[in-house]
Amino acid sequence: MIGIESLKGIDIYLIDQLMKGRIKREHLILDAGCGSGRNLIPFARQGYQIEGLDVDAAMIEQLKCQVDIPERVSVSTIEDFSSNSSYDFIICNAVLHFANSHDHFNSMFENLASLLTKNGVLFIRMTSDIGQENQIDIGNGRFLLPDGSKRYLVSRKSIDEMCHTYGLTLIEPVKSLNVDGLRVMTTIVMSKNY
Repeated sequence: MIGIESLKGIDIYLIDQLMKGRIKREHLILDAGCGSGRNLIPFARQGYQIEGLDVDAAMIEQLKCQVDIPERVSVSTIEDFSSNSSYDFIICNAVLHFANSHDHFNSMFENLASLLTKNGVLFIRMTSDIGQENQIDIGNGRFLLPDGSKRYLVSRKSIDEMCHTYGLTLIEPVKSLNVDGLRVMTTIVMSKNY
């Protein structure tokens, strides 16, 4: 288990998964859209087997300087990432809502699902339309939110459809947090059935 001091900066909902024993030291973990390494670095420093990818080459170069795993972080989009490995736990935190269309979202999600081991866990945090009424539909799954941002929003119905299509099961209730009426962030935790 990671020490409490080492958890600074990690997404609190990811800490919840760690505390529930869903992330184990022997697991192969992927941080898809790792950015500057907010969630990756603490695991890497504690000896967890973690890999990361991000579309931003400068972020990946910066990350390589911070942790001694340069061969395990790469520049890639989620939809184009390929690996000879399958992952026991995939983190995709605040990334999928940058999809520019339904097709783009589906290609990213499909690749994430294909990278999971049997019984592997997919942890997603992204914007949703759950409990948020005052966004403006700008087409193809994207909305203008009250905070001024344009985001792809997942719906409760689409979560169920993704589970059915990709052989996934929700292992926790879908949890949504309304951020001061500006956007809703939803946590989705799924496990692969086969």
